[in-house]
Amino acid sequence: MAAITTLRPGKTYEVIQAFIDYDQQHHAVGEIWTLIAQSFVPYDDGLLLEIQQQGKRTSFRMQWRAESQGVVMDDFLNYVRLVL
Repeated sequence: MAAITTLRPGKTYEVIQAFIDYDQQHHAVGEIWTLIAQSFVPYDDGLLLEIQQQGKRTSFRMQWRAESQGVVMDDFLNYVRLVL
């Protein structure tokens, strides 16, 4: 999960490889958001990313398990890139 921890609050990211989060929301190539905060939930191997997207504050969850989003989380910097 080291790639996830390199994300920085206040920075803007663009999705460069589509992925689906824990709640089955599709994050398409070209999606842009600014990271507000992230928090790890150890008992569920979960991660909450609080973001601002198109002027609205929202969040999405990921789960660091092979059957969920583990593959995405292990390699997250191949799914998003820093814009600003």
